[in-house]
Amino acid sequence: MKTFYWILACGLTIWLMQYSLFKETGAPRQISLPVAVSR
Repeated sequence: MKTFYWILACGLTIWLMQYSLFKETGAPRQISLPVAVSR
């Protein structure tokens, strides 16, 4: 149960970071960032 909350918190933090980057640049970096990481 504790690990689930930890993963949830990590995901939320990453999502917020991507959202702030997307807002700052105005470019679709929110989509290109996870693709670059997965590769």
